[in-house]
Order: sequence, then structure tokens, then C-alpha cells
Amino acid sequence: MEDFSQKMLEDSGKLKTRCAGLNTEINRLLEAHKALPPDKKRNEYNRMMNIIDNKMNESNREITYLVTSQKEINKNISDTIDCYNKIGEVLQNFIKLYNTARVGTLEGLSRQAVRNYKIPANDSMTAEILTQQYTEPSGGKKSKKRRVQKKRTRSHK
Repeated sequence: MEDFSQKMLEDSGKLKTRCAGLNTEINRLLEAHKALPPDKKRNEYNRMMNIIDNKMNESNREITYLVTSQKEINKNISDTIDCYNKIGEVLQNFIKLYNTARVGTLEGLSRQAVRNYKIPANDSMTAEILTQQYTEPSGGKKSKKRRVQKKRTRSHK
């Protein structure tokens, strides 16, 4: 990502330098033509007006392109920032989910270790762990207030 930003920064610097060079060249040309005698200025009029028209058109096209590009780049940057903010929100939801999740009991963790490490049921303890009927709870704790309210509504029906 930094490579892209760095390249965009370098390219904009090159564009600025190119424009400054063109400006210097046109100013130098203007100063040279100011020094010409009137008869040479009249003879050069058509050629210089064509050059000026071409440079003005080129400059206007470049400005239009840059303004359009700048708007599009700014929109893309804004959309990208929004996207990263949404990713941050989703990650915060993951944090909330895992911070409120119930931790497995010692029995559940033992059963998981026996399965993961493929421990054979040679001794009575391992066999006992594997034969127990057990479903591990999922989700966070339920509040006492919710349980009491639920109990009240059930008994009235």
C-alpha cells in the first residue's frame, strides 16, 4: 500500500516539475519576443499565435484532466477510508463476541485435548472423559434479571 501512495506522490511531484519547466520556457519565449523589433513581431504573428493556441489548448486539457482525476482520487480515498472504518467496526464486533463467549469447562478442554492429540483410551480416566455425554455451552452469560422475567412470564401462561 505504501508503494502505491509513494508512486502517486512521486508522479504528482514530476507533474509539478514538468509544469514549472513549461512555465519557465514560455516566460523565456515571451521575454525574447518582447525584445524583437515590430517588423519581426508582425512576421512572427501567425506562427506565434498558433503556438500560443496549441499551448493554451494543451494546458486547458491538462487542467481538466487533473481536476477530474483529483475528484475521482479524492472519492476513492474517501471510500477506502470508509471501508477500513467498517472493517474496524467488524473487528470490534469480533472482540465483543469473543470477550463475552463462555470458556469451556475443564471437562470440555480435556475432551478436546484427547481428540486433538489422539490419546488412546488406555487408562480409565481417558475412557471416562470420552464416554461422558457433554455438550459445551455457547454464548455469553444470561443475566439473572432475564431469567427471572422469563420464569414469571412462563408461569402466567
